[in-house]
Amino acid sequence: LKGGIRIGTGAVIAAGSVVVKDVEPYTIVGGNPAKVIRPRFDEQTAKMLLASKWWTVEPQMLRNLRMFDPQAFCDGLRQMRAEGTAKPFNPPKFILKDSEIVEAPSPA
Repeated sequence: LKGGIRIGTGAVIAAGSVVVKDVEPYTIVGGNPAKVIRPRFDEQTAKMLLASKWWTVEPQMLRNLRMFDPQAFCDGLRQMRAEGTAKPFNPPKFILKDSEIVEAPSPA
């Protein structure tokens, strides 16, 4: 990966690829240099998944949703949020300090 590029949510990078520019969300790329192979989903489905912000929910909470049906997945997540059962995902943050990865201090 070239420094300073952005890999969009849900993007897939083929093994051994050399990525030299930004990759859009839910896009499959591969090669040297990496080129778009195809979108993972149609534009409407990709927008729906991005709007769901599924990555902000505790991963274990997503376990029982229908992963292979994007519409059902988003509907289930919307229902969990409406019921107040979708626990927020707040992973620890890490930084590189003196060539060592350490947990970042919590903001005051």
